[in-house]
Amino acid sequence: MGSLVSIVPAVASASYALDDYARQQAEAQYRQRQEQWRYYREQQRIHLAEQRQTAAEEARIGDIRADLAAGDTRRRDALRRAMAAQRARLGARGVDPESGTGEALLLGLVDQAELERAEAHGEARRSLASITADRHWRRKRNLFERQRYPDQQPITPPRPEPERRGLVAGLIDAVNPF
Repeated sequence: MGSLVSIVPAVASASYALDDYARQQAEAQYRQRQEQWRYYREQQRIHLAEQRQTAAEEARIGDIRADLAAGDTRRRDALRRAMAAQRARLGARGVDPESGTGEALLLGLVDQAELERAEAHGEARRSLASITADRHWRRKRNLFERQRYPDQQPITPPRPEPERRGLVAGLIDAVNPF
């Protein structure tokens, strides 16, 4: 019996040490899971922001193209009206629209309309190039971030916290978290 009494304090001390170790491991795992969740939520926020940015860019591209098409239609209609009015004025003066003077006046209207069209298309190309450059820069930055932090990829939610089932189960979870 005497030898059993001398073992009890040693077993109790070992049990307390194991409990303390298990608690420390559980707290470390909890902190790690919390950090994983924070990282996951931040990555999700960034991903959603990028999706919104891409959708906004696509909408802007669509607007630019629609504005360009509407402007072309408006300029074409305005050119037709201007040419009809110019032919009418030339006819009222007795000048043949097919003669040198009449043709020069009509070609001047066509050239002016083509210049306006070229300016509008140039502005649209610059806007589209700016959007494309921004998108390219963002893609390069994202690739850089993936290369810089390869251990953080892919974005997946962390595993849920295991249930606490007592000392032995806690020790097993602490030693083998998977």
